[in-house]
Amino acid sequence: MNFFLFNLGFKKCQIDCSTCYFKNLESLYVFLALYVDDLLIFNKETTVVKKVKKSLSREFEMKDLRDLVFFLGIQVARDWNHKTIMLGQLKYISEILK
Repeated sequence: MNFFLFNLGFKKCQIDCSTCYFKNLESLYVFLALYVDDLLIFNKETTVVKKVKKSLSREFEMKDLRDLVFFLGIQVARDWNHKTIMLGQLKYISEILK
């Protein structure tokens, strides 16, 4: 995966070299977060995200789960009207306290 991402022009982020990548595409930064077989693509333009997905799907079998709800045990909730994202671990905490 590293080799393929580098060939697409992505670079590893200096903060977390093992899981985060970035690329300047069409004057917008695209960020990828990769953990084992889970991948998140971040960009404010859906067309840019679609281009990255298309490039990756040519090389790798992928399944698009659409809007993010859970990632690595973290619940993700978006409020489109207020343009906010909330992260929580209520499900994880509830399971621990059982």
